[in-house]
Amino acid sequence: MNQSSPTTKEKDLREVLQKIRTLVEEATGETPIEPALISTPLPIAVSVDQAAAMLSISTKSVREYITSGQIPSFRVGRRLLVRAKALENFASSMEHSESILREAQGP
Repeated sequence: MNQSSPTTKEKDLREVLQKIRTLVEEATGETPIEPALISTPLPIAVSVDQAAAMLSISTKSVREYITSGQIPSFRVGRRLLVRAKALENFASSMEHSESILREAQGP
């Protein structure tokens, strides 16, 4: 089986997971279990429930962001889906917005 070297995104994800493990360990004194999802690729699109779980917010909030146009979505039959990339972009834009607010507030 041919394994390629990790992408930048995979390396970034591993760094974030390591930071989370360290924080959990410091807070609880226990070593967290390594999640099995690290090597599982994200699907192209997810349901509203899955999007909410990925962002750690409520499905109601996801639907509000969809309605406001902040998270683009599309329908396949009756199912409302969100592209995984759209969730990444949304999270990045929220992170960027918060950093701008912090800078504007000053020390």
